[in-house]
Amino acid sequence: MEYNTARDHLIIPEYGRHVQGMIQHATTIENPRERQAFVDRVVNLVVQMNAQNKNMEDFREKVWKHVYRIAHFQLDVLPPSGVIPKPEDMNKKPERIPYPQKSIHYKHYGYNVQKLVEKARAMQDNEKKDAFSYVIASYMKLAYQTWNREHFVSDDVVISDLEALSEGQLSLHEDTTLEHVPQDRSKSKSQQYHQQGRKQKYQGKGGSSTSNGGGFKRKRNKRK
Repeated sequence: MEYNTARDHLIIPEYGRHVQGMIQHATTIENPRERQAFVDRVVNLVVQMNAQNKNMEDFREKVWKHVYRIAHFQLDVLPPSGVIPKPEDMNKKPERIPYPQKSIHYKHYGYNVQKLVEKARAMQDNEKKDAFSYVIASYMKLAYQTWNREHFVSDDVVISDLEALSEGQLSLHEDTTLEHVPQDRSKSKSQQYHQQGRKQKYQGKGGSSTSNGGGFKRKRNKRK
């Protein structure tokens, strides 16, 4: 009996030992046309074995790269792309993506607020700048309440922060009242409809709790 531990190491285990054996056999075929046709059939077989991935755009190209890898890059055939994989291509690492380094003065408002402030500062029309400043301040209050529900923030604090962010170029009157989302609107529409449906269903069965109690009492009197 031959154990798997005594056999050749499986380079790509998910393809199985038979596929690896066929690819290794392809390296011994001397006729170039027969070798090319044989490897084409092996690739088609692997694609059929992985039917869940056959619709992937680059899956067949990936299988061809695996074929060369299983053959230790000693296979003289041409893939459909015309580019023969090389051993050094398998060890390529993706380019490092630099982490964005952004300076945020008021992190609890977010970076988008800082970009809006910069856009408002560049406006030439004073009327539009004032209107846009009010919108920014309202958004700042909403953002603060969204991420800091346990803390209260007044309109004066938000207006002061807006002026500090804009270096004094955006200012609102101290008596300005900023719009905000009321607390009773925090529930989604689906939750409101669900609660309304439960209420109607409960009333349809027996009305309110008072009517239920009265109906139960009349039923007991009838039994007597």
